[in-house]
Amino acid sequence: MLNLTNLNTHYGQAHILRDVSLHVGAGECVALLGRNGAGKSTTMKAIIGAVKASSGEIKYKDHNLQKLKNYRRARLGIGYVPEERRVFHTLTVFEHLTTGKQPPRDGFNPWTPSRIFELFPKLYELRNRQGGQLSGGEQQMLTVARTLMGNPECLLLDEPTEGLAPIVVQQVTDAIKILKTEGLAILLSEQNKQTAAALADRTYILEKGQIIYDGPIADITKKAHTALGW
Repeated sequence: MLNLTNLNTHYGQAHILRDVSLHVGAGECVALLGRNGAGKSTTMKAIIGAVKASSGEIKYKDHNLQKLKNYRRARLGIGYVPEERRVFHTLTVFEHLTTGKQPPRDGFNPWTPSRIFELFPKLYELRNRQGGQLSGGEQQMLTVARTLMGNPECLLLDEPTEGLAPIVVQQVTDAIKILKTEGLAILLSEQNKQTAAALADRTYILEKGQIIYDGPIADITKKAHTALGW
């Protein structure tokens, strides 16, 4: 469903991603692991168009994404949950859900506020509270929920458990497991070994902008363990 081939990116003169190739199939959760600064977020931003690729190819289904504006990538069915969350401080939880709404897609059960509140019961309790009044964990749930209201087929999750309390990490992990059963293709940027192991079907490891491992998390090499600091 999603394919990156020999992707390169630059920030000014700095060469960030170096010939990155990866793929994510329908209904598959793929973990993108690496330390801070390895290039995980840059990979996500290149897919959605927030960072311009210097060379290489990004394809989603039969579409060459480099030729498309950011909003058209989203309309194709790519949902992005940024590490920074980016909630609107003056909008309520319910208003966030309505602003993210897109039409349903063939073969997928459409997301509605009712379904969102089943996935994240805490958000139902907070449905009339403004985004700026939520805790970090509540904001993370809201960011995932708002993205789901766009009815994506491919979901990019950038560090969804970073900085969260263990109980919230478990709630977010459980929600992602449910999303896998929905048939979404999921690319998960993560540093937490336990979370990655619980969710990922396959793993890519980035070090200094290069893929150094591609395979099951259980088979990660000693070199890759060192690169991750595990």
